[in-house]
Amino acid sequence: MEINVIGCGKMGEVYVRNLVERLALNPQKVVVYDVQKEKALGLAEKYNVRVADSIDALEMGPTIVATNTPSHIKIIGQLLDKGISNIFCEKPLCLMRSDADDISEAKANIYVAFLMRFSKAVNFIADLMVDERLHLTEATTQWGLNFYHNPRPLIGTLIDESVHGIDIINMLVGINQSIEKIRVSAMLTHPDYADPVVQKNAQTIDPSVPNNPDASVFANIKFETSNGLIPASVWSSYIIVQQTRRVCGVLSDADNHLAYAFEINFDIENKTKDHIVITKYKNAEVITKIFPCDEKIADETQAFLDVASGKEADRRLIDMRQSLRSVSFTEAILESHEKANTWVEVRT
Repeated sequence: MEINVIGCGKMGEVYVRNLVERLALNPQKVVVYDVQKEKALGLAEKYNVRVADSIDALEMGPTIVATNTPSHIKIIGQLLDKGISNIFCEKPLCLMRSDADDISEAKANIYVAFLMRFSKAVNFIADLMVDERLHLTEATTQWGLNFYHNPRPLIGTLIDESVHGIDIINMLVGINQSIEKIRVSAMLTHPDYADPVVQKNAQTIDPSVPNNPDASVFANIKFETSNGLIPASVWSSYIIVQQTRRVCGVLSDADNHLAYAFEINFDIENKTKDHIVITKYKNAEVITKIFPCDEKIADETQAFLDVASGKEADRRLIDMRQSLRSVSFTEAILESHEKANTWVEVRT
């Protein structure tokens, strides 16, 4: 089975490296394509993969789309027209929900990469909730890093970073309770932090690259659930001191008695570990768990390839319909910001 990778930038190379090195696929079964052919040729030289001259020249096998966000829907449409029926796209699928209208009825397996769903730490908490019939009662997330005058073009933390923590909280809220409505109140900041030369050069290839991308997102979220109102907060930033990826929460039992508090720190110890600290309210017991975190991309990619080969879909994979919830959060946060932080309902 041949596998295509479209987009040979940073994430495209990450997928190629995992396919060839971690999943040990025959490099000649991996076909790469990029509108900037020199990037594809660079990966071919480094990993011994094959290069396609166009999307039409790709193989008919499962395809990974690792291009810039504004191009996703157009490329997926081209793949569908070609007859490719197993597609895995980098997040977010699109910038606006309406962008996906043209592919919404596609008879294909279209999945979107939400890497942290494959964190063993996240799944430990999810399994604990299922096993002990717990539900989330409040949560917060901090997510970001220092990208001041970064040498790569920036699109903003709202699209690039905040979606990770929001998705984890949204997933956990949905365990053992139904979500009836979601509302957000949010504010974005736009200090002068992106390198103007880098942004301008990137715009010659991709006009959607902003001159002044958002630096930070501050959002409050209200989840109206079958167990009552669940508050959550989000802080995502490209101008903090150092990389921070954290989700904290409180879990209660079926009688709404406090059961556990937890904190997950992702990609620590030189990005090799995910770390959990759990406090059990009943006896003040503190539980610490450490998981390797460098397998997430390989695990997620393998889950996609398994679906493409006819196996049952891994519950951690996010399909197109589910991924649009993330896009709805982005739309609602932007609308709230534009309306001076008023509460805006998230489209579900």
